[in-house]
Amino acid sequence: MNRSIHFAFLLLAVVAAVVSYRSIARRGLMLKPIQRLYDEENESLDAGAMNETLFLLAAQEPGATELQRNVADLLSANLESIDLPGELYRQISIWRRGVKPRNRSMYLARITFLARPEHPQHDQVLPEFRRLLGDWFRNRRDFRAEVMSDLVDHIKRPIDLNNHYPDSGKRYPTCAVVGNSGVLLNADHGDLIDAHHLVIRLNNARIIGYQRHVGAKTSLSFINSNVLHACALLEGCFCHPYGDLVPVVFYICQPAHFIEYMICNSTHKSPLLVTDGRFDALCSRIVKYYSLKLFVEETGESPSTWGTYHDERWFHYSSGMQAVVLAVGICDKVSIFGFGKSPQARHHYHTNQKRELDLHDYLAEYEFYRDLIERPQSIPFLKDAGVKVSFSTWIDATRGVARGVSEHVEQYDYTDTGTLWDDADWPVADCSRTVLMKTALGSWKLHVDASVASSFSLSHLMTHRPSRQKPQIDYK
Repeated sequence: MNRSIHFAFLLLAVVAAVVSYRSIARRGLMLKPIQRLYDEENESLDAGAMNETLFLLAAQEPGATELQRNVADLLSANLESIDLPGELYRQISIWRRGVKPRNRSMYLARITFLARPEHPQHDQVLPEFRRLLGDWFRNRRDFRAEVMSDLVDHIKRPIDLNNHYPDSGKRYPTCAVVGNSGVLLNADHGDLIDAHHLVIRLNNARIIGYQRHVGAKTSLSFINSNVLHACALLEGCFCHPYGDLVPVVFYICQPAHFIEYMICNSTHKSPLLVTDGRFDALCSRIVKYYSLKLFVEETGESPSTWGTYHDERWFHYSSGMQAVVLAVGICDKVSIFGFGKSPQARHHYHTNQKRELDLHDYLAEYEFYRDLIERPQSIPFLKDAGVKVSFSTWIDATRGVARGVSEHVEQYDYTDTGTLWDDADWPVADCSRTVLMKTALGSWKLHVDASVASSFSLSHLMTHRPSRQKPQIDYK
């Protein structure tokens, strides 16, 4: 008994010592801002210790418990798929029975949409929904940065096979990721954008009438599942303003959106691909790391107080950030346009939206882009992904000047309120809510070091209505 007591006290002392050490270290961080963590000339033990702390904190997900509970509810729930009177519409409901006899059943999700013969049979919906959701959630919990090396197989190969292109296993030579910032209207980069082998656009942004600034070519549409949810309400799940043969990649905002995926995937002529849960987790950790790092550098406060400035339970990366990381995985050279902000420019070039979602940290994402240019092999999580990145150049979309180092940052605040949905032809909602922007960075060009390059080009002239034209292929 005495030995057990002594052992318990010893264990308690060890735990107390560790907690005290961490507490002292964190209090010490409040004395002064740390230096840039990857500055080798000035790097000190404190900076290294801080970097490790940020790395560990970035891997924590305060919302993981709620996500797990949500997924568990969906996996154990009842699902009802019925044809409404007249058989013109179909309704799918996911509901959970009351735990106690007097408790009412609770609907977890419900969607009503125009019925099509291609949609899954009623008895197939629940098993397929559980399979898709279960696989995604298991992957998300089984985090590994090496998922970056799988992107060619997971994303590029299905697209190539669908278009009867050679299955080379190689990445695209050049890619352009086109954001939605109003700074795009300050320069005529349309031809430059269209010159890339692959052009990625975000959240169904409109391009008709803006081709001179944003280009006319779309090879891949990258959206989030909130946009897919809106598409599922349209006849035939019309989610392809760039033509129905343009492939779509999306990431999950709400686990229940796998229902929308099943609806839309059954009618899509081109691949409709869900990002791997491990890839989602990688992007989440990268953005949180940079947000923590920027917070400590600017305030000198302990990273433990970061949550008082951000709703850490709902903190999320932007669609643009994940599209850039996706491009780094499937392309040799990546150019990004329309990621800058300016007080003189609209928030989105094609809408009247005033603000972005308040659970993103765009300044942190811009720091990530800068490190992709200046010190790519030092980026946490990504440096373990097996992808080498080296800097080429970038273009300031606000001034139209090629630069090697980004110094063009203007500080400002939006004070007027904006709405999530506006008069755009297509929704531009993201996974969260709306944010205050404080930067005017332009656009960058990145170079991914690879030993081989793809041997063909993709080209597709975007229209605002469905097109059956097959994307062009230029062999070299």
